[in-house]
Amino acid sequence: MEGTYDKATRTMTMMTRGTGPDGKPMLGKNVTVTNEDGSRVFSMYANMPGGGDELVKMMEIIYRKK
Repeated sequence: MEGTYDKATRTMTMMTRGTGPDGKPMLGKNVTVTNEDGSRVFSMYANMPGGGDELVKMMEIIYRKK
């Protein structure tokens, strides 16, 4: 997993490679945005079998401080 951090937008973007459920190589991207209130939004993207390099959002998690 390799990625970048954009200090201006507080965004960390990580690119991933792995094996998909069909046994073929799968590309992915994880994006974490830290908001001013300390909450974070994590989004996970992956390419679908037969979909080429297009990444589709698979899930989003919002972390909030109590």
